[in-house]
Parts: sequence; C-alpha cells; structure tokens
Amino acid sequence: MNENSFSPPLLKMIDLNAYDVFMGMGLAFILCAILSRIVRACSPADPTSDRTLARTMILLGAVVSLIMAVIGNSLARAFGAIGALSLIRFRTAVKSTVDLAWLFMSIAIGMTCGSGYYAIATGAAGLFAIFIVILGKLMPEAAPVRTALFKVVYPLNTETARRLQETAAGLGLHFRLLSENSLNNGSKAEIMFEVTLPKETMTADCLKKLCEVAPEVQASVVLE
Repeated sequence: MNENSFSPPLLKMIDLNAYDVFMGMGLAFILCAILSRIVRACSPADPTSDRTLARTMILLGAVVSLIMAVIGNSLARAFGAIGALSLIRFRTAVKSTVDLAWLFMSIAIGMTCGSGYYAIATGAAGLFAIFIVILGKLMPEAAPVRTALFKVVYPLNTETARRLQETAAGLGLHFRLLSENSLNNGSKAEIMFEVTLPKETMTADCLKKLCEVAPEVQASVVLE
C-alpha cells in the first residue's frame, strides 16, 4: 500500500500555476471586500477604529494570497518571505481589538486562497460573515461618543451658577467640572468643564444652550 495514501488531501500544498495565483488573489480581494462591507454595516463608526480598515482588509487579503502562492512547498522561500517581511516596521497602532479580528480574518482568507483552497475560503468567509451579523445583533456596540472641553464666563450670582450647572450637565452623557475661578474682583466667574457628547451632537448647539442661560454668559470650546 502506498504510504502517501494515509495523507489527507487537504494537507498537501497545491502546485499553482499563474492562473491559479491570479485566481486566488482575485477571490481573496472579492471575499475581503464583501466582509469589509458587512463589517462597516454591522459596526457603527468608532473613533478608535482606523478609518482605512476596510481598504486594509481588502489589500491585505490579496497580498497574503500572493505571498502564499509564491512560497508554495518551498521551505527556503518561506524563510525568505519571513526575513523580507521582518524588515517592515508598522508605526500605526491598532486601537480597537475588534479590528485585529477583522485583519486576522483577511490574512486567513488570503492564506487559504493562496494555497488553492477556494471552496474553503469561500465557505469560511460566509461563515465569518454570519458570525459578524450574529454578534451585531446579540452584542451591539455602544454609540460613538467624543469629549469636549468648555469654558464659560458668567455674572457671579447663585441663580446663574445653578442654571449653568444644570444646563452643562444636560448637554451630554457625562459632565465633570474641572475648575472654577473668580474674575473682575468677584463680579464674574469662570468655569471649565468636560462633557462627553454623542457623536451627532454639535458643539455649536451646546454653546447656544449655554449662552441662553443669561444675557452676559460667554461660552467657548477649549478642546474637542
């Protein structure tokens, strides 16, 4: 009996020709493009996420597919590819841990397509897309927020101070008073506070609400 008959066929690397290489790159490009659209549809815009994530997923899948096809069964080419890729230094940190899962899936699709397992790559991409949709339904991401720093100067009296505090606290999801100072020999006061705002809230609307508390109130955005 042939000793190679015990080797599972899926574990043998396929010798690819030029058509197979280009076919793998094209399939990886298409599958990663579909996954990137699903990711963007199921995940709200997150300020911690890289804005170029979708494009990175697509290109990464195609590049990895080419690398896998070039390596093939050659151990020498595998070490050569590792040595060449080790020269690359990525300065941009991935801020969202979820983005790492998307990038790793693109790499996995590229490796599968580059090895010639087109059916497995297509099925895995479809299954991963189902996982993304399920997680989006069961574990929806929190609405994106941002932090803004405001400075307000107002006539120093108890009623104006109370109304300003209430207005500032109602601007966003979280309010924190940072400083409070007296100006013009005690005739005016200056406060600085931090507010966590929903992504769709405009700072101009917040300034308008603060200035409506009293005629002499002056409000400005220090940092956003």
